[in-house]
Amino acid sequence: MLIAEDELYRLPAHFLHVKPRNVRVCLWQHHLSANELLDYARLYQPGLAEDIAATLHPTQGKRLCERLSVGLLLTKVFGNEARVGYYESGRPFLKEKNESVEISISHSGDTYAFSLSDRRHGMDIEQWRDKAFALRTRFLNNEELEGLSLLAQRIGSEARAATLLWSAKESLYKAVDCPGLDFREDMLLQLHETKAQLTAYIRPLRTYFRIAYVPYPHCILTYTEPSFDGSVPLTLSKESRIR
Repeated sequence: MLIAEDELYRLPAHFLHVKPRNVRVCLWQHHLSANELLDYARLYQPGLAEDIAATLHPTQGKRLCERLSVGLLLTKVFGNEARVGYYESGRPFLKEKNESVEISISHSGDTYAFSLSDRRHGMDIEQWRDKAFALRTRFLNNEELEGLSLLAQRIGSEARAATLLWSAKESLYKAVDCPGLDFREDMLLQLHETKAQLTAYIRPLRTYFRIAYVPYPHCILTYTEPSFDGSVPLTLSKESRIR
């Protein structure tokens, strides 16, 4: 699933299919610098290198790495002309592609990812760190805070549980694409009893979403889509919330 530097050419075989929806997620973990990626792109994808170099300054190393890494991944899937554009809200889209193809982009540390589907969705990756746990009261409501210990039993620790919930709300925010939502007050999360997924409710929109998660040794991947089937509760009862 994780793609090493020397496996870039075999990229199309390294996809995670997130069921039950037709979604593909690709992760690429590498330690290449922005200059190394730019040299590679100039050699094999000169059009991509020119487009990105024209919009970003060489001193923007982290941003260059993200744009180049995701850009190279996309050209391996959609061809040399694949380019990413952004709506005013920041949501990415594929330029000159069928509008039915929806994408989401994320990166954390040395890991870069994109997902694609025929449906609006959101995807996020986060490295396992203690930062989310330290800031947990800023984005988790009281009932979600009380439920950290239960989620920790599945994921390994309360620090990891907090990182998962932060990532879940990040992917949810991307799927909703509604600027101004408050992570703590507007997004309510509920843990599924048996599956590796959460149910989310957006208060201002009165809408439910399903969030799947996949833990890796170095990071957590979360993916959000609208929930239309009967596998999740229709209400966030006090007994079934994360606790």
